Amino acid sequence: MIPFAQCTYRAQVARLRKLAQRALTQYGFEIASVRLIAHWNNATFDVRDQKGERYVLRIGRPGFQDVSQVASEVLWLSRIEQETELCVPHVVATTLGERVIEVGADGVPEDRVCVLFHRRHGFFYDRKLMPHHYEQAGQLMAQLHLSAQAFVAPMEFERKAWTVETALGCVSAVDQAAFKALLRPGDEVTYLAVWDWYAEV
Repeated sequence: MIPFAQCTYRAQVARLRKLAQRALTQYGFEIASVRLIAHWNNATFDVRDQKGERYVLRIGRPGFQDVSQVASEVLWLSRIEQETELCVPHVVATTLGERVIEVGADGVPEDRVCVLFHRRHGFFYDRKLMPHHYEQAGQLMAQLHLSAQAFVAPMEFERKAWTVETALGCVSAVDQAAFKALLRPGDEVTYLAVWDWYAEV
C-alpha cells in the first residue's frame, strides 16, 4: 500500500472518507451521505443522516492535538454554548456519551482524533462587508473575552501552547523538509531570516 503522505490528494480523501464512515458508526444514526468539505489542516466532512439532519465531522491531523487537548476545546465550547447567547456549534456525543473519539482506518497513519458537530446554517461574507458586520464581529469578540475571563478551567484542562516552536511548525506535524522542498533557490535565506526575526520578537 502506498504511504499516505505519498498518495494523491484524491487518494488521501478516499482513505479519510473510510475513516469518517467508521467514526460515524459510533453515533447511532443512519447516514445518508458523507461529503468532503476540506482536507488541508484537519479534514472535515459534511454529514447528512436519513432524517435530513446535517453535521460536520472534523478529523484532526496527526501530531497536532491529542485527545485531552481536543476534549478541553470541546469543554470550553460547551461552556460558551451554555453560559452565553453566542451561536456556536453543538458537539454531538456518541452512543456511549463520548464527545471526542480516536478512530483508525487502513492506509491512514495513526488513529485520528474526531469530533462531530451539528452543522450551523449560514454563509461566509467575503466581499460586501459593511460597517455593521465589523461591529457584530467586535461584539462577538468582546463576549468571548468576557466568557474567557469567567472561565475556571478544571485541573485536566490542557490546550496547545503557542510557543515559537509551535507557531513555526516544529511540533505541529508540519513536514519541514517537504515544505522547504517547495522553495525556489535563494528563498530559504528569507525563510530562515523570518524564522530568526519571529523567534526574537
